Amino acid sequence: QMHLKQKKNEVTQLLCAVEKKDLDLDEIETKLSHAEMELASSNNKVKELQDELEGTAEVIEYLGTIQDELEEANNEVRRIRLQPKHKDKEVTQLLDTVEKKDSEIEEIRAKLCLAEMEL
Repeated sequence: QMHLKQKKNEVTQLLCAVEKKDLDLDEIETKLSHAEMELASSNNKVKELQDELEGTAEVIEYLGTIQDELEEANNEVRRIRLQPKHKDKEVTQLLDTVEKKDSEIEEIRAKLCLAEMEL
């Protein structure tokens, strides 16, 4: 009977050990579950950052295009600003020519007047 009690105690101890191991396993599974959730959350954050980075790259590319267009527009503005200077020179030359022609006309008129007086 003593032997049976001892075996019963041993079985009870083994059952307690199995139960403790079962509790330990439950705790490990809970920690694993939390870790998996944290990993999923981290993966979501990584995905968000990748999307943000892609968006940033697109914005940078768009800004580069805008910068190219602005440079092109600035070149056009410079070209247009230079045109009046060339036109100013042309206008000045034409005005000089007109003045000379006016002087010539005045001289001819004066000569005509003198000729009329002589007649």
